[in-house]
Amino acid sequence: MKALALACLAFAISLGSTFGQTTSESVRDQNVEAQLISTVSSVAPGDTFDVLLKLTIDPTWHTYWINPGDAGNPTTVEWQLPDGFQASELQFPKPKKFIIDYGFDVKMAGFGYENQVIHPVTISVPADAKPGSTATLSAKTNWLMCDPNTCVPGKADLSIAVPIGPETVKAESVESYQIPRTEIWKTTTSQDGESVVVTIDVGDATIPEGKLDFFPEPNGVFNLLEEPEVSREGSVITIKSPTHESFESIPEAFSGLLIAETDSGKQAFRVSTKGKIDPAPEEADSTKIESSPEAVAEEIKAPFGGGLPGFLLAAFFGGMILNIMPCVFPVISLKVMSFISQAGEDRKKIVMHSVIFALGILVFFWILAAVISMVGGDQGWGTQMQFPIYVLGLIFVMVLVALSLFGVFEIGASLSSVGGDLANKSGYSGSFWSGALTVLLATPCTAPLMAPAIGFAFGQSAPVVFLIFTALGLGLASPYLLLSAFPKLLDKV
Repeated sequence: MKALALACLAFAISLGSTFGQTTSESVRDQNVEAQLISTVSSVAPGDTFDVLLKLTIDPTWHTYWINPGDAGNPTTVEWQLPDGFQASELQFPKPKKFIIDYGFDVKMAGFGYENQVIHPVTISVPADAKPGSTATLSAKTNWLMCDPNTCVPGKADLSIAVPIGPETVKAESVESYQIPRTEIWKTTTSQDGESVVVTIDVGDATIPEGKLDFFPEPNGVFNLLEEPEVSREGSVITIKSPTHESFESIPEAFSGLLIAETDSGKQAFRVSTKGKIDPAPEEADSTKIESSPEAVAEEIKAPFGGGLPGFLLAAFFGGMILNIMPCVFPVISLKVMSFISQAGEDRKKIVMHSVIFALGILVFFWILAAVISMVGGDQGWGTQMQFPIYVLGLIFVMVLVALSLFGVFEIGASLSSVGGDLANKSGYSGSFWSGALTVLLATPCTAPLMAPAIGFAFGQSAPVVFLIFTALGLGLASPYLLLSAFPKLLDKV
């Protein structure tokens, strides 16, 4: 009977291994689809196994490495595990370096992933885990996805169930994944004028003879827009890079990836001045802090080479260009007709309408800035488009605007009735709510130069967020202010 019971238990566990949940449901957030994959169909008590966070990324979009570069945020995971289970830090495969040219002499460099990336996490199972039970592993994942025009935060709540068995059984058809191999090579850093020098003594190791490159994990050290000089003499490899514009000193613990090109692809070797390093080191987290809300604007490479003023200028011009994006076209037509109708009125009154219109734009941009400051990187430009209620409301507003343009009714007159006696006397409330409508319609769109400015604003302190969004609002309102001050320009529009 005892033998029969053991046989039944083994059969039941084998069924669980065969039909166990080795993948979670896929969750899509805008341009990235996330999924958890278990490398085992069952795991023994006291053993370890890998769970893979797989991100499938739409064309032209990318997510970020440990060192995101001039602007961005690395992918993060927060685990909820059964008692006794432990998870390692999220591990990052070798990234791709990309340089995005936004035009107007604005370039930004970063490290990240395109198309698909797999981040492994090692799960440790407690020795007292009961065979026959199931461990449910839940993860809250966050990432920043960007394309050449915009950056949007993404997130997904994922869950996977892994059976506990008498032995560990590998899952079938697990996608291949690889992380850089950690090497305990003697690594040193020094400063040579306006350059940082990293030397690596690989000893007896064989490094391919192809092109070598180096990706630093700490941010704000290398000027990523410049290619580092890499040379080798015997077993010693030397990397020399111009310093980042925010560079102050070389971190005490410095790590990075030595990239070697081969005929079959690129190999990555992870090295550190600490010698032995963990798969996901503390210094990687500390470099991430350099782009945290406490970071000052001058610590990040900025458009127009001017730190925070450069980002403010990019936001202003991005707001101006936003006027020609499809989202704002309906409001442009309404305001141009309004200017034409006011052409014979007092100049001061026309200018006042424009100022109130600009105030409506600014107030609603300040509301967006307040929301971003309160909730951090979980929300951002265009995130409200994920909520069906907001989309339905926006559709309703667009239908009203379309009916007004077809002459069914005059939307300006309706808006002018909002606000009581003040509106009845001057119609200023109509101008204010037109400015608010402009912001509501503009948020689904982005314009050139907006992406680096808004990407920079994510994660910054509240005053910096308000400055960026104020500049964006002023840029959006500037054409109307100009047209109201100089109505004759309408003849050239």
